[in-house]
Amino acid sequence: MPNLVKETADSDLQLNLTGTDRPLISVIIPTYNRLPLLKEAITSVQEQTYTNWELIIVDDGSTDGTVEFIQQITDPKIHLIAFSHTGHIGQLINEGVNNSIGEWLAFLDSDDLWLPQKLELQIHLLKKEKKKWCYGSFEYIDENKKIIYKSTEKFPPLSGRILEEIIKGQAGIAICSLIVGKKIFEMVGGFSSNPEVRNDYELALRIALKEEIAFVPDIILKVRDHAGRVYKSRTYPYERSALTYKAFLNLNPGKRFEKLTKRKIAFLLSEAAVHRFANRQYRKAMQQLGQSLWLRDKPRHWLSALKRGIYASYRKNFQHSAKKRKAADVAAYNS
Repeated sequence: MPNLVKETADSDLQLNLTGTDRPLISVIIPTYNRLPLLKEAITSVQEQTYTNWELIIVDDGSTDGTVEFIQQITDPKIHLIAFSHTGHIGQLINEGVNNSIGEWLAFLDSDDLWLPQKLELQIHLLKKEKKKWCYGSFEYIDENKKIIYKSTEKFPPLSGRILEEIIKGQAGIAICSLIVGKKIFEMVGGFSSNPEVRNDYELALRIALKEEIAFVPDIILKVRDHAGRVYKSRTYPYERSALTYKAFLNLNPGKRFEKLTKRKIAFLLSEAAVHRFANRQYRKAMQQLGQSLWLRDKPRHWLSALKRGIYASYRKNFQHSAKKRKAADVAAYNS
């Protein structure tokens, strides 16, 4: 695996590495009531070997002392923006970007961690390949920081034009591994104002439609899995993903990508129907299966979703009720 840091850098990059000039990279961390984890995230930014950055922490109305802690930080490169609670991460990041002065943008969730060479590896590669955005490999870890899997085990190393792979879900792009040029971020409109879509994935689709991407094979990010992770609080994730792809269709990406996107939406709606069946929302489930069929989901997958949905409904509602009645009868008999 190549060590990109050791490659010869041009003079302007060496100057930026000193950290004495205007920040080249603006790092945005949105946060809400995660002070212990946030402290670790901040430290992982402060420990970067590339030092020409500013850190903007955007607080979403935390009540756990987050604001007070950040206000006590003496590092002049760390700034705070505080709002009342909205729960809209995309808007928080956009506000951070609006108040940034860097040429490049990097994003970090308050429960994740960067490895020390993250920014340096990426800024060198961006300068070398003259790309406008870049991502890298990551580790998925548990609450005790034990590795669950590495992205290199699940996703191929992709660079260049990878929109097709993103649509198909074959590109392992973690939002916190990204560096994006501020100009291209603003040109595509930043994060979506729609809180129902998957903001990170929707942004990646829009940028990939416009630009080639660079890839750092090194592990540069640790994504932490824990009970309080945002995606675990979301209901009906397949529907959110389908809405994300529908938003992308509105951009008129061209016939080839429209066909791929519709096929992906069909797959997601079939999977969403399984969950609706399990929750006894049969009308909604059938509507989704109807949309999926109209969008030409593969017959085999569509039938599989229908069967799994019916079985999930039976198992969760009817079989479970039968077990409860049996348990009640046994308890009555023994009383």
